[in-house]
Amino acid sequence: MQSARATTIGILTDEVGNGYSEPILREVSDVAREHGVNLVYFVEWISPEDVTGAARLLTTDLASIDSVDALLVLPLGYSLSAHDLARYCERFQPLPICSIPEITGSFASRVSVDNDPGLRAGIQHLIAVHGCRKIAFVRGPD
Repeated sequence: MQSARATTIGILTDEVGNGYSEPILREVSDVAREHGVNLVYFVEWISPEDVTGAARLLTTDLASIDSVDALLVLPLGYSLSAHDLARYCERFQPLPICSIPEITGSFASRVSVDNDPGLRAGIQHLIAVHGCRKIAFVRGPD
């Protein structure tokens, strides 16, 4: 009697080992191991010109219904809009897709992070513990 194949989740990301993706991928890996889920990483940076598939992207072309059961999408290029990312991810249908960056359309689930409580706690810590009174906030592009 043959046993059922373990679930395999593909992870699409533009890089690994940086301060953003490393903690996420570590946690995903830990949870996957706890549940007997296999992970396959597809690492590729996508530019807005590549969203329609005119440029063949070998790494992400390997992600298909034949190789994975679902996809988790992390950022694939900082210049991609939610609309461009949705156009790019259309090639992976009918796979279930969950994304961390925003994807327009109805085919993707999304995990979002509420940064407000952490930012508030950090500011309160600077004021209460360190006595800071002049606090600056510097951010990158939207």
